[in-house]
Amino acid sequence: MIRAFLQLSDRFRRQHDFTLALPALVYFIKQDQESLLSRSRSANMMAIDPEYPDPKEPKWKEFRLAFNELAVRHGGIPHINKTRDGASSHFAQTEDQESIRQFLAIRQQLDPKGLFLNDYFKTMFANYL
Repeated sequence: MIRAFLQLSDRFRRQHDFTLALPALVYFIKQDQESLLSRSRSANMMAIDPEYPDPKEPKWKEFRLAFNELAVRHGGIPHINKTRDGASSHFAQTEDQESIRQFLAIRQQLDPKGLFLNDYFKTMFANYL
């Protein structure tokens, strides 16, 4: 995955004149079976978190989406708070399906009128609602 990330970064530098100004953060997350939407429910995991100082930069958004596609191809799970565009497309499909159903059942029980179900989560869980 690291090699693929570096190749993606190099391709964006050559083809789009876009360079990550900040280094990518790499960190480890312990297995967490308690949270229903945990990215590390099944095992410990390593996270690669590219950083960029201007979140509104169009090339950054394009890079971020390409990175999400790359990560999913390598078994990655999008971070729902950091890669909103990629997460809305991939998170529910890469996450434990029974945990998603359980989360949405609890959400329905606690919020039967859908007052707290915004467009982002409607899109992310569209196949389950």
